[in-house]
Formats: sequence, C-alpha cells, structure tokens
Amino acid sequence: MEVFGYAPWGYEGHLVRVEIDLHRGIPGLEIVGLPGSAVKEARDRIRIALHRAGFVYPQDRILINLSPADLPKTGSGYDLPLALALLAASGQWTAGEVSLLAHGELSLDGSLRRVPGTLAAAARAHELGLRHIAVPEAAVAEARGVPGLELHAAATLTELLAFWEQSSTTGTTETHHELAPTEPFLLRGQPEVVKALQVGAAGGHSMLLYGPPGSGKTLAARTFESLLPPFDGDLSLETSRLWSLAGKSPDPQGLLVSRPFREPHHSASTEGILGGGPLLSPGEISLAHHGTLFLDEAPEFSPRLLQALREPLESGRIQVVRAGRSAWYPARFLLLMTANGCPCGQTGSHKGTCFCSAQQVRRYWDRIGNALMDRVDLRVFMTPADPQEVLQAPALSWEEVRDPVLVARQRQRERGQGPSRPNSLLGLEELRDLSALKADSHDLLARWGHREDWSTRALGSVLRVALTLADLEASPVLLRHLEAACNLRKPSGGEPWRD
Repeated sequence: MEVFGYAPWGYEGHLVRVEIDLHRGIPGLEIVGLPGSAVKEARDRIRIALHRAGFVYPQDRILINLSPADLPKTGSGYDLPLALALLAASGQWTAGEVSLLAHGELSLDGSLRRVPGTLAAAARAHELGLRHIAVPEAAVAEARGVPGLELHAAATLTELLAFWEQSSTTGTTETHHELAPTEPFLLRGQPEVVKALQVGAAGGHSMLLYGPPGSGKTLAARTFESLLPPFDGDLSLETSRLWSLAGKSPDPQGLLVSRPFREPHHSASTEGILGGGPLLSPGEISLAHHGTLFLDEAPEFSPRLLQALREPLESGRIQVVRAGRSAWYPARFLLLMTANGCPCGQTGSHKGTCFCSAQQVRRYWDRIGNALMDRVDLRVFMTPADPQEVLQAPALSWEEVRDPVLVARQRQRERGQGPSRPNSLLGLEELRDLSALKADSHDLLARWGHREDWSTRALGSVLRVALTLADLEASPVLLRHLEAACNLRKPSGGEPWRD
C-alpha cells in the first residue's frame, strides 16, 4: 500500500509519499526529506503511542523518506501517515493494495487530534484520484465536504485500524444557507444608500461609502453582508478550502454556509492581508474569496497595501513569493471601503466646518490613489440622516431589500453567467451585446466620459452598473439605468478625486 501525507503550499498543496526502509543495525529512526521540527519530533510521539496502543515498535534501523524531498514539511499532521506507514512496513497492518491519504496528529496515548488543512488535503486527494482518506474523528465534518472519498475516521489509532473496513463513508456535508435576519432593516431615511447597497450585492460591484462621521457608513457596510446571495455548493467548497488552509474551518458543518465578510484592521501587516509569511499562508483577500473585503477608514491603511489590491481585483488571484518559492491563492473578492470626505471629517457635515486645505484633502485621497479608485464601481456620498425622516420612514424588512438582489442574480444565471460571474466580471464585448444601447444612450455615455475624463475601464464600469440596475427591475438596459449608473460613479457631494 501507499501512504501519503499533505503539505499545504499554495491553494493546491502537495501530496507527500511516505517511504520506509527497515534494515538491521543499531535501532533508531531517521526522517529525511526536509522535515521541520514538528515532523522530526514525530518519531518520539509515534514510538510511545505505538507502545501504549499495543503495537510493537520495530527494533530495526528505520529510514523514512518524505517525497518529494525538496519540499519543506512542517506541522504535526504527518504523525498519522508516518505511524500508518510504519505499521504497514513492519507487517502489523495490512490494508491491501490501496493508496491512502492520512492527516492528523498522534497523542502519546494513541488518540488522534485534528490539525488544520483537512478539507484542503481531502480536496487535493480527490483531484489526484485518491479514494481513501484517514482522519481523526473530530475532522469528519470537514473531510466530508469533499464528495467521492472513502473516509476512515476514529478517535484513536487502535480504533482506526480495527474499524478500517467499517468506517468508510462517502458523500458531502449538507450545507444549510443562512437566511436574512428577521428583524427590520436597519437603515432608514437613506433610500439612495439602500439602493446602492442592492446594486453592489446584485452585481458584485466594489464600493466606496464616504462622508462625515455619524453618517452611517460603517453601519451600512456591515449591513451589506446580509444582502449577498447564498453560497453555491462549488463556491462554498472553494472558499472553505482556503479557510481550512488558514486553520479557520467552520464548525460543525465543515463548509462555509454564507459568503465571508472579512474586516481587517488598518494596523494589519501586508502579509496578513495579501498572504505570505514563512509558510506562504493565505491572507485576508483570499479568506474573502467570493465574499467581501471591508476596509473601514480605508485611507488609514498603507498606500502600498492599497495599491497592491489592484492586481487581485483584476485577476481574481494573488501570487505570493518568499525565498525563491512561490504559491498562488484565489482572491475574487468584492472590495468595500469607507472614508471621511477630508482628514478632519467635516466635509458634508451640517454641524461642523471643515478647515482642511485643498492640499491636505488631496494628500488624504492620494493614500487610496486614482489607480485603485478607477476600479471602484460605486461611490456613495453619505450625510447624516435627518432625525425626522428616520422616525417617519417606514421600516423595511430584510426580504424587501434582499429579494430584488436574489432576483437579479437569478437573471444573471439564466443568461449563462453562472454563480461565479456576476455583472462586475463581464467583458466589454459581452456588455455591448447584453446592453444593446441605443443612440441616445451612446450620446449620454459619451458626454459623461468627455466631461469626467473617464478611462476605458470607467466606461465599462458604468455599463456593468447600468446592467445591474436593469436586472434589479427585470428590465432591459434603458437610458435611465445608464444615467443612474453615471451618477453612482460620480455622485454629488464634493468628491475630492478625479478619474
């Protein structure tokens, strides 16, 4: 039989073959193949665990090679594959002609412990054609997230071997999508903001909410999370795999049931947000895959970090490099940012006066930069809602706000876009075919483009937003949709940048 471990490296990772040679000589165990400290320490854990579990530890010279030998191996997840391979090589366990992936830590008493990356390991095994996987009992829900595998799970090493044939299960964890909250929708007296949130959720459009403190920017941004459509099964597995690699797999269902909403602090490191570090781990932009990356007070983040978001926004993936090695992760996220109108925050406020100079305001917005702003489809200027309007405005239900979003997404599916291609990802040729603009629409868009000096990317952004506005109304793209999209690109409110 063949026993494999799993080395997390990038999104896919590698399967590591455990090769064992037993020969006469001074008893001892040596592990080669770039093992890390935790892997080297496994020899002592395995020796004591086998004794306590009732097995015989071979009194031979033992050489274990972890292939491929040039790939670094770290973590305690190699304990279980090393133990199983050693028992098979010494004739104490016969599992037949099978190829097995094992992933788990071994305690001194022979019990099995869950380690990060089980779902990612199972997914890679399935991609490479392995059918059998052995994991601790605590990792069953996570491993079941991948269909088509024969899963062998137990609480101890002894139980795993005793119930090898009986412990096989197949199938996928059933995911239950979370419904929208039942309490009334929180935003009142700001219908333009609610509309913009619907557009962003329906079309997957990146968004900036800006205005004075107290205008409800952060509340609106956090409300946005519940407007996103539920996860499709394949998308859930893809994103859950990234969370598994980061050691954040959701319990107890094993798969994410709602789209992620990540909110890193502005003091977070570049590696923490983009990914990287000694093990080239996924960052926040990958944990937000098929979900939302929320940057509250975006100008407080490092300008270098903000500019580094441009490539993932375009390509949907991030390449991280360290010490001559590279890895990639998916990073198809919706960028949601908030900011004040100026450094003091009083621009647009009815209660205070802004004393910031034009140069100070320019420096403030230069931290985000025109290149990143050009990739933001929706710019919404917010002012504090009038108390009278808030008290008198009818309370909207979550269904009233969210149902049009779901209808718009369904319409995109019927056009053949699929769950992973909202309107924000359509190319210009597709937009021209779907929009079917008439002469007056072309004239309107041309006038706005010349007046605002819009780039080709900006013109495509306006067309995508117009298509989403039409989808929310189950209508073809009309002149009013295009005009509304232009206004969402360049709202009134003293915006301090130019495209």
